Amino acid sequence: MKERLKAFANKKSESQYIIESLLEDEAFNKAEIVLAFAPLKSEPDITPILSDERIALPYIEDGIMHFSSDKNLDKSQLGFLEPRNKVPLSYEKAVILVPMLAFDNRLYRLGRGGGYYDRYLQKNRDKLYSIGLAFSVSKLDFLEVEEHDQKLDKIICPNL
Repeated sequence: MKERLKAFANKKSESQYIIESLLEDEAFNKAEIVLAFAPLKSEPDITPILSDERIALPYIEDGIMHFSSDKNLDKSQLGFLEPRNKVPLSYEKAVILVPMLAFDNRLYRLGRGGGYYDRYLQKNRDKLYSIGLAFSVSKLDFLEVEEHDQKLDKIICPNL
């Protein structure tokens, strides 16, 4: 799947579709806090929404994912951009935008193998509405899931 995403030519147009869909999404618009991500080259480019004051970005500390509202970013040891100020954000309800390599019709996703999002979703399920963001090339008929894999509430993807 990593190779398919690397070779995928429609990233720019599909990223635009995903952003437009997000901006029309009721849960996204009503959210007081949006837990997002600084996209890797193989993920939808949601950079235009990262300036939204409601946005918080992830960082990993002691093997656990947290979110911070700091917009000053540094490259993490895992290769993604993360907030410099590592003060965990506190919230009662939030929308979480989830990156993925692949997904299926049942709203299960394939991540990068660290399990950070699955653990975060499981721990905070009652406080989160999860929206997966994916390119059309990422859609599969069926994904093998394991007990720890967390189902998403919604997926935004072109051609769904």
